Amino acid sequence: MHVLRNRKTTIIFGQKQSSFFLPPCGYFFDTGGREKNMVTFVILNNEKNILKPEKKIGEGHFRECFAVEGEPGLCIKKLKPTLSFWQRLQLFLLRRNINREEYNVYYRLPSELKPYFNPAVSISSDSLIVVRPMDYDGSHSRPVSDYGKVSNRIFWEEVEHIVSLFEKHNFWFLDAFQLGTNVFVQRLSEEQWRPVIIDYKRQGWRSYPMQLNLLMHSEKRKKFYRKYRRFLTLFKDNPAK
Repeated sequence: MHVLRNRKTTIIFGQKQSSFFLPPCGYFFDTGGREKNMVTFVILNNEKNILKPEKKIGEGHFRECFAVEGEPGLCIKKLKPTLSFWQRLQLFLLRRNINREEYNVYYRLPSELKPYFNPAVSISSDSLIVVRPMDYDGSHSRPVSDYGKVSNRIFWEEVEHIVSLFEKHNFWFLDAFQLGTNVFVQRLSEEQWRPVIIDYKRQGWRSYPMQLNLLMHSEKRKKFYRKYRRFLTLFKDNPAK
């Protein structure tokens, strides 16, 4: 066990090191546990270990994301209270526990992919706690969509590396590269920027129940690349030399 006392924290996944910028507020982590390369966080500065959602910082089709009171390095994803009947039916039939789904996906990722995903920390019956990416200066990382065109060369080299790993491991996260909201720009320094995928559930037909063609690996791959090409068109600028 190690205590995280500095803003920059190194988390080791197998042989790969990943730096996340967390607030200096008493976290423990270890790389033990029942699952290989599992990282466990224990919050120490909250006497009752109760995390209180603060302001809403984002939302998707089924869930909302909230900042955590007193824990700037974490956020909470919760189901929307205003889900329609059809949304609830889709969850009940196809995605019974969407938070567990994302939690399990994270811990089943190959170790070489984990540094590009924000870690899932803990799960309860109605919420998922994840790390909130932070930049080297202590500010919160922002989605690619906030930047418009991104010209940082290192960032796009890392994006290409992620896609090559998706190919290698046959992982097709269909919403990872789309409208620039599920990929954050984490600035590790003024020059070094890294993509961090913050939503990683959608991999197949359960997310698109009317598209049964996504039962086929080749069709999932095609759909992924269509979305990826659009992502490049919208956000890739000529890298600075």
